[in-house]
Amino acid sequence: MGGVLQRALHAWVTRPLRLLMGGSLRRQQNLFVWLSLVPVLAYFTLFNLYPIVSALNVSLRRWRFAEPHSHPFVGLENYAWALQDEVFWVSLRNSLLFLVGHVGLQLVVALVLAVILFPIRQPWRGVLTAVCFLPVVTSAVAVSLIFRDLFAPVTGPLNYLLGLVGLGPYNYLTTSMGARVSVIAITNWKNLGVWLVLYLAGLTTIPAELDEAAAIDGASRVQAFLFITIPLLRPTLVYLVVMGTVGTLQDFTGIYTLTGGGPGTATRTLVLHIYQHAFNFFDMGRGSAVAFVLFVALAVVSALQLRVLRHDFEY
Repeated sequence: MGGVLQRALHAWVTRPLRLLMGGSLRRQQNLFVWLSLVPVLAYFTLFNLYPIVSALNVSLRRWRFAEPHSHPFVGLENYAWALQDEVFWVSLRNSLLFLVGHVGLQLVVALVLAVILFPIRQPWRGVLTAVCFLPVVTSAVAVSLIFRDLFAPVTGPLNYLLGLVGLGPYNYLTTSMGARVSVIAITNWKNLGVWLVLYLAGLTTIPAELDEAAAIDGASRVQAFLFITIPLLRPTLVYLVVMGTVGTLQDFTGIYTLTGGGPGTATRTLVLHIYQHAFNFFDMGRGSAVAFVLFVALAVVSALQLRVLRHDFEY
């Protein structure tokens, strides 16, 4: 047994160290780089690659908790079920609706707010930015619970205040349109700070001399904004659109706590669809199949966004 441990120690520790200490400088550098990557690759394999491969295997089987000892291979049967399920298409439509409502509005609202705050001198700009960023660091569950009570049709403070001026009450979360608008509004409010900070960071990279030169050439502030600021913000826009898309399509906590996907299926998204089949119906096969459909949708949408938005830029 001792001989086996000694040989293993020599193979995995002593020999690489000798190779690292000997040989050319370039060889030592290459070996050091590869040895440094071992922990990262091990972490990626254990916590990213292995779960993905396991989920893919589950999606190709009939995997139900009611049948703990039988997981027969069914091929693409779960995927065929997902594409024929009417609720799946409703969930996909809602996910795309929230995507447009979140990313589309944030692109404009956060940019306008960033342009307003950027000329303000410190420390006031920092204070106002911090105020806008507060919802980001607030728990999504806490935010959703607060707004759920705030929007309550009978006991909600918002309807009470509207009643004082002869308006309301309004059913914010009990009608399809009201629930969708509420989800989009709350999501935009909570994530506004992230978009604002990134926009402000992008604006600081644009040389002020460009705006001054444009003003000397007779360009108005609107023209300078449209033809100088917006094009030079393109890297920031690309990052925000892609990451906003991924985050919106994966959003679960806020919607689940606020509406639970209701009323009916009005705010049901693909992530909630996955959750219901995997953890309510205990059908891991179908849940994993919908998860991989979502993965493909994310990949396709992100690739299209990068192809449309990304190109070379220069000052």
